[in-house]
Amino acid sequence: LAGQFVSNVLPTTIGGDVLRVSRLSRENGDAPDTFASVVIERLTGWIVLPLITFAGFMINPGLRELGRATTIALSIAVVTLLALVAVLAIADHQRLLGRFAERDGWTRFIGAVHLGVNRLRQHPAAALNVIAVGLAYQLVLVLAAAAAAEALGIAATGPTVLLAFFPAVLIAQVLPIGISGLGVREGAFVLFLTPLGVPAEQAIALGL
Repeated sequence: LAGQFVSNVLPTTIGGDVLRVSRLSRENGDAPDTFASVVIERLTGWIVLPLITFAGFMINPGLRELGRATTIALSIAVVTLLALVAVLAIADHQRLLGRFAERDGWTRFIGAVHLGVNRLRQHPAAALNVIAVGLAYQLVLVLAAAAAAEALGIAATGPTVLLAFFPAVLIAQVLPIGISGLGVREGAFVLFLTPLGVPAEQAIALGL
């Protein structure tokens, strides 16, 4: 909760992750593994959010005909998945991150990420549990956005619309441009929702 608070008042979400690592490592005395756990938890979003986007477009085929909004949302999902594959390949490679696994100093944090990814690959059931919890968390965020849209009386933003577009908003707001994604999130909502007839001021209100 403290990490989420810091993430809401500092650019992007890095500050909250730093706080999580520092406080958890004081409790368990294992800073490298704690760092690796936070990194892996973050990476779950890189697979879950694109999958939610793809599911939204599959359930509601009409959303594929919205021009630039459709193109950008799908592009964000595809690029995120490609970035995830690249990160996992580098993290799991013995000669890249693996060579830091037994070192001292700050490089041991890099090695810990290698060990964490390697353990998940060796224990697929544990990896699936992590992904399942990440999926549940992200779906709750989509549900919260749907509730906010309902409260604002935005009729065009049904569940499938938010399944398709809200993950792209969540990914975009991580960019270190505004405080907690302020401005980026609202601009993304305008981009994705105005083709559906949602006024820009309502899209901005939904982001806020």
